[in-house]
Amino acid sequence: MTSETVVSLPEIQPRNPGKHNSNPYVEKTLSAVLSFVQIFHGEILSVLRPPALSSTLRIELRGDNDFYSQVHHMSANGLSMTTENVQNLPNFLPCTVVNKTGMGSSAALVTSLVGALLNFFDVVNLSSSSKCKENTEVLKEKDLAVTHNLAQFCHTLAQGKVGSGFDVSAACYGSHLYTRFSPDVLADLLAPTSTSHAPKRIYDRVMDLERWDSFVDPFSLPPGVGIMMADVCGGSETPSMVRKVLAWRDGGSEESKTIWPGLVRSNDTIVMMLKRLSNIFGGEDGPAMVNVLSKMDHTGWVDIVSDAEHQTGRIAIPARALSSLRNSMINARVFLRKMGKNAGVPIEPNEQTDLANATMALKGVIAAGVPGAGGNDALYVLYLHGDVESGNGEDIVRARIGELWQSWKGKGNTEVGRCVCPLPGRRRVDENIYSGLRVEKSPCW
Repeated sequence: MTSETVVSLPEIQPRNPGKHNSNPYVEKTLSAVLSFVQIFHGEILSVLRPPALSSTLRIELRGDNDFYSQVHHMSANGLSMTTENVQNLPNFLPCTVVNKTGMGSSAALVTSLVGALLNFFDVVNLSSSSKCKENTEVLKEKDLAVTHNLAQFCHTLAQGKVGSGFDVSAACYGSHLYTRFSPDVLADLLAPTSTSHAPKRIYDRVMDLERWDSFVDPFSLPPGVGIMMADVCGGSETPSMVRKVLAWRDGGSEESKTIWPGLVRSNDTIVMMLKRLSNIFGGEDGPAMVNVLSKMDHTGWVDIVSDAEHQTGRIAIPARALSSLRNSMINARVFLRKMGKNAGVPIEPNEQTDLANATMALKGVIAAGVPGAGGNDALYVLYLHGDVESGNGEDIVRARIGELWQSWKGKGNTEVGRCVCPLPGRRRVDENIYSGLRVEKSPCW
């Protein structure tokens, strides 16, 4: 295949067309990646197969339980909605009733499939340990960049538009601060022309690392700060919600000129306060400070800051940062609700507001709100780690949150099913960074 060749991406042909349920995220990804691999090696795929591989490449896809609501499964099996029961569910339950929790499952699917295929066909090396000891970090960075770029294209191709790109980036790099690449990096590849999907053009664009101007800054929560999620089992159509919000923003209303910059300022302050707390709680006195502050609600932190006796004490430093973080996260919620109201989109529905506010009234809780594009998918909460209960070994702050969610009743005393789903997160690979895409040597399947 030469650069002059004008072809479209090959279509995936199902074995049993009559029984086939199309999945563009899988099919378009397979088509794009296998074409990319062919160009990378300059040979046909049959030559690339290792000797031990049969004529059929078998790919098994599994979805982590936290990506999908487990309320229906637990109800059907008579399980109460507790953290312990969620954690004890078998891994990778089948998605018989698909209600997503809004954690970027399609992006995780595409990124893991791209990474697995590129790693399998020796285009990249995503193993945690490389045989090449020299320049390992440089090689790893390039391999991740190639994987990220191709995954962004595949996800964009499946969606039919250039989105935020953050879900794909997070699936690839782990927890980080993110600035999206310029849309024109991919926009012309989506143009409806005979050459737009030519594999060689896609290959060249993915490999042109200098053109991709996205920004990734590794980031993690401060020591002593945890995050968990409530599976609300409501379901939201993220693409349609985002389209309405962007249409409202691009309309140039006076409200958008105030709300959008205000949200950006709030987010910047949130990042700054989290970094400040990382420095404070990462010190020798950090665990003791977290322990003291976790026993108070937010009014206790305010009292410490305003109390002249404590103002010069060390405990006032994290109390002030926590109060600022909480206020900034509240401000962000206010801007998002205004944005939703003006755009006609339920970014933070009233029932979510009620649950978030009730959660934020608990001791040790920093803030709560709706993640991602909003809606009724889920709720997140940031909290301080509390004492461990002697009976069951559970964090007392986390336990209180779980008890509230399990027993929560909406307005009119109507019980609303809530299921506590702890956000898993990646294990730390060093003191400050959460890992992203990686090869599992022994998958727990």
